[in-house]
Amino acid sequence: MTRQRSNATATRITSQTQQPLVGPCEQCGGDVAMVTPEYAVAVLRLPPDKLFGLLASGKLHSLEKPSGVLICCGSLPVASAKKGNSNRAGGGK
Repeated sequence: MTRQRSNATATRITSQTQQPLVGPCEQCGGDVAMVTPEYAVAVLRLPPDKLFGLLASGKLHSLEKPSGVLICCGSLPVASAKKGNSNRAGGGK
């Protein structure tokens, strides 16, 4: 019995995880976990332009570093709540 060779190729899938960094947040008043804008976009499920709008408005806290902007994780729940109710700044009832 003869074995046939297949032309199948192997695909390697790799993933990169990102650990939050700890940095000072002036708005929160202490050291907090900080993430990149790319990570925040994934967590909040927002388009990047909306995320940068939240940063510009001050609804998301940020820290500018030579390597780029970091976003305060303490402000992510606030931004997430505002995402669900964009008509009213106060959120629910």
